[in-house]
Amino acid sequence: MNMKIRKTVVQKLRKNKGWSQQHLADVCSLNLRTIQRVENTNSCSLETLNALLSVFELKRDKLEDPAIFKQNINTKETIANKILIKYRINWRKNIGLLILLFLLIFKSALYMTMLEEAAAEDLDIRWFHSFSISFGDDSSNDKSSGYMIIPMLFYFDIILTSILAFGIYRNFKSAAFFAMLWIPFMHLKYSAVQGSITPITVFVTLVLGSILLVTFRDIRDRNNLEKTV
Repeated sequence: MNMKIRKTVVQKLRKNKGWSQQHLADVCSLNLRTIQRVENTNSCSLETLNALLSVFELKRDKLEDPAIFKQNINTKETIANKILIKYRINWRKNIGLLILLFLLIFKSALYMTMLEEAAAEDLDIRWFHSFSISFGDDSSNDKSSGYMIIPMLFYFDIILTSILAFGIYRNFKSAAFFAMLWIPFMHLKYSAVQGSITPITVFVTLVLGSILLVTFRDIRDRNNLEKTV
């Protein structure tokens, strides 16, 4: 194991004692080339360092190069930063993730309610019958016709929300960015279909967009920080 030492200190101590390199080597029970390498290259083995410390009656920090301590500290700080970045619990990202999970649970519950309603009314489900983007189409969901159409966009929304939630969980910047656009849009879409766009609806849409914007920025900054450490 090579150690970095301050060769100028070794040279000064040797000359202060009036010793030649050969004499220092003899006192330390080392060969001449070892002493020459110490004074020329700033490095030596741990055994050589201990021999020099014993002969000069010094503590280790007097001969060891302080740069090695800084390097070790920087290395430890870098490792610590990586661990904190990887495992820290970040509420800004998690609140966006919780919103998507809540919406996913809500939409799944709504889907189950639609199935239960169809079963109670003895209606058949028309799977992917239409790419209709509305939920209240009375002509397509007329109970007298004996069937209920669940719009394809409803399935697509559930699947996409699941993908976006997983992407945010995995710190994918693109997922957070798309969620920032998709979730507010779908909230307005559902409200428009139900004819209930009010100032409160617009306010909730802005809040959702703002929270997901913060989530996007957090993931972006997180990814940039990981690249620098």
